[in-house]
Amino acid sequence: KAKEEAEKIIADARLGAEKQRTKILKEAEKEIAKMVEDATEKLIIDSTEKAYDEFLDSVERGESHE
Repeated sequence: KAKEEAEKIIADARLGAEKQRTKILKEAEKEIAKMVEDATEKLIIDSTEKAYDEFLDSVERGESHE
């Protein structure tokens, strides 16, 4: 009887640990996706700003963009 109870406790603990592991992994995936999204957005904004600044600089210099 004691052995059965011990095995049940161990099995429950393993199940709980697996659920916790799954939860942690899902949260990490969300955080990683958000970081990738933020980094991509920053790269696009920086690239767009740079292109716009270069365009304005060339307009100020009187260069044609046709």
